[in-house]
Amino acid sequence: MPKLVLALFLSFLLFGQAQEGDGSNAIIVPTFGVRGEVSEQVLQDFMRIFRDVVAQRTNLEVKPGELISQGLTGSLEPDFAFFAAQLEGTRFAVSGEVRAVAETYAVSILVVDAQNQRSSDVVDEAFSVSTVSQVAVALAAEVERFVAPAQGLQEGSASLFITSQPSEVQVFINDTNVGATGTLDVLSLQPGSYTLELRKEGYLPETRRVALKDGVTEFVNIVLTPIAGGSLQIISTPNTEIFVDDVSVGMSPTTVQALPGEREVRLQRPGFETLSREVQVRESRVTRVEEKLEPSLGRMVFWELTGAGLLTIDGVLQSGGYAELSPGNHVFEVRQGGEQRSFTLTIPETGVYRFNLETGFLEPYLGF
Repeated sequence: MPKLVLALFLSFLLFGQAQEGDGSNAIIVPTFGVRGEVSEQVLQDFMRIFRDVVAQRTNLEVKPGELISQGLTGSLEPDFAFFAAQLEGTRFAVSGEVRAVAETYAVSILVVDAQNQRSSDVVDEAFSVSTVSQVAVALAAEVERFVAPAQGLQEGSASLFITSQPSEVQVFINDTNVGATGTLDVLSLQPGSYTLELRKEGYLPETRRVALKDGVTEFVNIVLTPIAGGSLQIISTPNTEIFVDDVSVGMSPTTVQALPGEREVRLQRPGFETLSREVQVRESRVTRVEEKLEPSLGRMVFWELTGAGLLTIDGVLQSGGYAELSPGNHVFEVRQGGEQRSFTLTIPETGVYRFNLETGFLEPYLGF
């Protein structure tokens, strides 16, 4: 249905059936649209778990949006999600689509805040009948991150002022939405390192690390790149090499431009099972893909050494990013940035561990 016709139709519905109240403590989660041979039982199971977990994690009233057609909720366009929120009288809305992909499924969601006219990126996840619950919980966590009030940022003696081209770009600091450029005042934060991410529909998201010092104002100006076609924002645990349609596009996390349509995304890293999936790229939209890789070994240590660094284990130079070590004590030596550090670590009988190069500790890999 053309957008203009759909807008007129929705306007008619809004005029006749819009709900009263501010809806600030409610979110509409209508049944997602489907594409391909999607089992009705799979769809209903997913929606039931997803709605329950969203309600638990956000403390919002979840409305099923019985007035909203699956054709509308599957559009993954912010304007349509805003209409849905208005129609049901809620502040937040989720739209989504479940697709049949070979013998498995894929689901995409978009979250909007009608009160502040902001929207999330499209988040895309693959799942099977056996992982319906796991993926529903993961996507509910994405909704929680979007609707949660700003937290974890404490006021302090360091200052940060952010500008951008274009303006009215949503600013996230350590994953917390603090507002939009153009209306954002100077921020007072605790000294330390922060991750900035700027997002605006039609532009590639941009990420920066900033270090704030006591009594100093840091000025940051970020120029966003317009999207030509669509784009993929790919995040993985651990970091991996990424291929889009069999072409290497670098290491995760990264954002790359891609032509609209179905794209094959493949994640490869030594010591882990290769993961490949089909992703729907949409015109002028950012589709986020977040994956966790399964280790190919039952006992392994891996690490993420960036820049011109070297790692030796028991005097042997390492180059593959992982090692299958015997249980017991091993000496890890890290040479990076002109510094050399040595750690004696005990490898357990079984398990997969990440060697944290900053702390020198082994961390159990809980990514799968």
